[in-house]
Amino acid sequence: MRSKILSSVSTGRHSKLPLKLALLAGEEATLNRLAQKHHISRPMISQVIQGKKSSKKVNSILLNEWGITVEEARMLYREDAERRYKNPVTRSEAWEFQMKINHRRMGIQIPFEKWYEMFSTLSSQAKMPRGWR
Repeated sequence: MRSKILSSVSTGRHSKLPLKLALLAGEEATLNRLAQKHHISRPMISQVIQGKKSSKKVNSILLNEWGITVEEARMLYREDAERRYKNPVTRSEAWEFQMKINHRRMGIQIPFEKWYEMFSTLSSQAKMPRGWR
């Protein structure tokens, strides 16, 4: 039995969502719940994210539910797999990613980095939520 690094987000019996994706999707988000909500099989969503299949429906589901494309989901899984044991994704990195996606979903036209810099300078009290470092 190989050891696993436990993340803070569990998806039941199945493997865990990458931290960045889990924060973006919410606490109760799993591929299984996503599949049930949209009447599509969980293996189909998983295979599309793995790159074994392609589906416009899965891409539109991910865009509507989580605000990311299939390519971005693949990138998140790939990054998590590469960094899992050597240099895991930190909560602050995941929080920044979540803010970047939310920024894009709201349609704010200025680049995220500039917006974040402006936000930080407006309030010297702007800090990460407790327990995120």
